Amino acid sequence: MVKIKEYEEQNVLHPTVSWAQRRETISLKVHIANAKAPTIHLTESTLKFQVEGSGAGGSNLYEFFLEFYKPIDQEGCVYKSTSSCIEMQLTKLGRAEWWPRLIPENVKKPHFLKLDFDKWMSESDEENEELQKKLAEAQKSHVSSFEETEKAHDVVVNFYLAMYNGVQFLLFCAIFLSCILGRILQGSDFQVYAYKHVGRLVTFAVLLSYLETMHSIVKFVKTPWFFPFMQVSGRCFVTLCLWLGGSPVQEGWAVWYLFVAWSGAEVIRYPTYLLQILRRESKYLTWLRYNAWMILYPFGTFCEYCIFKEALVLFEEHGQYIYEIPGPVSFTLRLADFIKVYIVLLVLGISVLMRHMWKLRKMKYGLRKKFKPA
Repeated sequence: MVKIKEYEEQNVLHPTVSWAQRRETISLKVHIANAKAPTIHLTESTLKFQVEGSGAGGSNLYEFFLEFYKPIDQEGCVYKSTSSCIEMQLTKLGRAEWWPRLIPENVKKPHFLKLDFDKWMSESDEENEELQKKLAEAQKSHVSSFEETEKAHDVVVNFYLAMYNGVQFLLFCAIFLSCILGRILQGSDFQVYAYKHVGRLVTFAVLLSYLETMHSIVKFVKTPWFFPFMQVSGRCFVTLCLWLGGSPVQEGWAVWYLFVAWSGAEVIRYPTYLLQILRRESKYLTWLRYNAWMILYPFGTFCEYCIFKEALVLFEEHGQYIYEIPGPVSFTLRLADFIKVYIVLLVLGISVLMRHMWKLRKMKYGLRKKFKPA
């Protein structure tokens, strides 16, 4: 990385920088064509910028230094490069307000700093724009009795969804804490009897999760019904095999790990949904929501496979759960055959689910470039 020279040097080439503001943001446009990756050093009060490209001085190295009138939020700042310029958006720190100028009053205005008249907007202009938007919305939507009913419906639906996600969060918290504390206090013996301690609670929480499919079908949420239905159905099949397999399957090593993986994923997912309903967001919880699945989902699927394998061996050795269907074309139903088919579907299902989750993560984190310290 090229070391940024001091701003006071007389032989520095400066690009033309135009700026504009809104109540919450500052926009900067650096007029450099064919710019290579810029070197940006951003603090709450200053900006050092260096880039190679074509400007007023031809193809050369350009740089500038700015000190801001008030602090900015480093995390809320982004930039993008085009063929003709580099555009930056800086978020003002603290209470949103209009700045009388970009740089401090005791600092002389740099000769390269200009106003961006295309984007420039005064405080009164923004207020007029907001007022016009409100008037347009008021003209388009006269509140009718039907719309009031819709609003009441949304309130009821949001209250129900908040209660559902809250209850599920508490249930999976109880499962997760029981597994972790039991393992700490009782040692490896607790792992053997994990199903005995929390199996019924896990079964209840998993069955209750079927409501998420209904939420999608009745349009309480916008997500497709297929993914929650397949995930919950798979978990129900696992709990069925645990119940039918009895002690040989229930006391397997994978059961405790499976319960930890399931509950660990849900104690992240449900509070994330709850905060979305309440129009809140925790960046740490959101980060876990879009990253923890990369470990928990594959590991949980591996534990499910181990449980199915143990149940399959048990059912085939003892010839259990075999049903003869009489009739003109008689045939036999074997639970062991269903397990074999499901193991194949399990591998296909986790690949589809992982791809779906990766797309969601990419949509959340893959669209914006952030400043990095120089």
